[in-house]
Amino acid sequence: MAGSDGTTSETPALSLRDLTRASPFPCAVLHQSTETYAAVNEAFAALMGGEASDFEGRDLSELAIWRDDPAIQAQIFEKLKRDGAVNQLDARLRRPDGSVCHVRYSAKILSAAHSNFVVEGFEPMDELHQVRNSRRGLDAKFEALFNGSSDGISIHELDGTIIEVNQRLCDVFGIPRESFLGRNGEELHEEYMQTRAAEMFQSTRARRSVDFESKLLLVNGSTQPVEIRMQRVEIIGAPVVIATYHDLSARQALQQQLLQSQKMEAIGRLASGVSHDFNNILTVIRGLAFILQDALPPDHEEQGTVEELDRAAQRAAGLTRQLLVFSRRKDADSIELDVAQVIRDLNRMLRRLVPASIELGFEYADDLPPASVDPGQVEHLIAMLAVRAKERGTHTGLLEFSTRSVTVNGSPCAALVVYDNGVEASPEALAQFNGDSDRRADVAAALHLGEVLATCDRLDATTSLIPYKEAGVAIQIVFPPMLVSEDSSELEGPQAMEQLTGRETILLAEDEASLRTLVAAGLRRYGYEVICCADPLEALNASALHPAPIDLLITDIVMPHGTGAELAAKLREAHPMLKVLFVSGYAEADVLEDLPEGPNSAFIQKVFTQQDLLRAVRLLLDSVSG
Repeated sequence: MAGSDGTTSETPALSLRDLTRASPFPCAVLHQSTETYAAVNEAFAALMGGEASDFEGRDLSELAIWRDDPAIQAQIFEKLKRDGAVNQLDARLRRPDGSVCHVRYSAKILSAAHSNFVVEGFEPMDELHQVRNSRRGLDAKFEALFNGSSDGISIHELDGTIIEVNQRLCDVFGIPRESFLGRNGEELHEEYMQTRAAEMFQSTRARRSVDFESKLLLVNGSTQPVEIRMQRVEIIGAPVVIATYHDLSARQALQQQLLQSQKMEAIGRLASGVSHDFNNILTVIRGLAFILQDALPPDHEEQGTVEELDRAAQRAAGLTRQLLVFSRRKDADSIELDVAQVIRDLNRMLRRLVPASIELGFEYADDLPPASVDPGQVEHLIAMLAVRAKERGTHTGLLEFSTRSVTVNGSPCAALVVYDNGVEASPEALAQFNGDSDRRADVAAALHLGEVLATCDRLDATTSLIPYKEAGVAIQIVFPPMLVSEDSSELEGPQAMEQLTGRETILLAEDEASLRTLVAAGLRRYGYEVICCADPLEALNASALHPAPIDLLITDIVMPHGTGAELAAKLREAHPMLKVLFVSGYAEADVLEDLPEGPNSAFIQKVFTQQDLLRAVRLLLDSVSG
């Protein structure tokens, strides 16, 4: 390396070479002017992974020793030029084999034989370098873990004074690190918990580790529930207390949700039990209405009264169904529904939902086909659309509900079209909603139709945005059509009731006395022989005592002294081909999932009419045994 031209001695080059080779430490002599090695010792050659002859007579540029540390080489060059010496400078050297070694480098310019030489000394530092890097890595990992923790952490002296906090705790309180230092840890807690926190500090000093729950008092006056662990540890020989703060907000929210779900579960069970009993009563009412309607002449003046009685019972049955759906004890049922009639029934409620400043309009199609949907879900859907119009933020406007018949895949379907003149959508939004499944949810959210879209999905209804009356856009909802099965069509028409008669023997198991009496009377009225029983035990005894075969078992699913499924299984031990019609006012999956499947079994849900029951009985008796 070139440096100052100043000289410090007149030592011959031969003496420098001898001294270099005799040294036990890695050293070398370099011609300053040519930057070629005049001499190296065996220790230097071993450090560099070669022989002395590999280096002597060769220059630095050829050997590329400083290739990995050019900045250090430049620093050495400047320092030698300025001071004539370099002491204890950390550097990296490139060995001939390509590996790197770390050294502490020292050099001094000496003169000999009218030439300047750089005498270099190398102290191997690979082991020390590894230790330093390891320590540096540990420090970096600790820093990352400390400040990257999802829990707040504070470090305290044994008297509770805070000496360090991590970034998470700063974020929780919303204050910088400096605002914590020097404070007592008790001050972080809500006032009534500060005494408890002080006790925990005392316990930590004696027990090494304690856990407790508290509330942190944040600078904005709010509190955060936390679970705290305090541990006594030693850091660089000094005892400290490390406290970690785990946020309990999410856990407490989940606990509240669990309590709420348990309450809803209890309400659901209560609703299910009440609905079961209420369905029994409604079945009796509808059965009596059917008997009255059947007994009176078709032109009798009281026929209308009986029809109103039956419709009232149907509406009450709809309320119990909605109650079960709301309490999640029952999935939504798809029944034949006149969508226009649902809107008519909700007309008064809709006028209460929207302010007087919004004009309500209704338009009904004459040829609307029936839809196969759950009426409760349709009512909920219509109410959501009305509330959406109410909350749109304008003082005046128009909200219009209309029905129309559309054809989908060759089948006529009922469609509901809702127009709100306070909602606008660009042609791009219409195209994305109707044709881009990836963007559909985003457009629905922007138009406040997200929940509407979710409800339509549950109903298997299709939705689209359509231009409406040259004044904006409307949402069109197409409901699935009602499919008439071939089996049911066989029992429709003028001679339907005559086709429901029979001469078979039926074993009836029903614990509700009034319903049992009504069902038995209706079956006997149409020619059937009926054996009545109040529970499974009576039914088993009656079956054993009856001399003739029993053609059909009609049984409630939930009864005292056993279930309908258990009764059917025991009777089929003696009569494997026995046909069974299960009846229930419950609708939970766990009640229905154990029912046997196959052509010899069927299920009918309360509330039903006598005609519904007679049709189900006839279809099951006429079916081919499995």
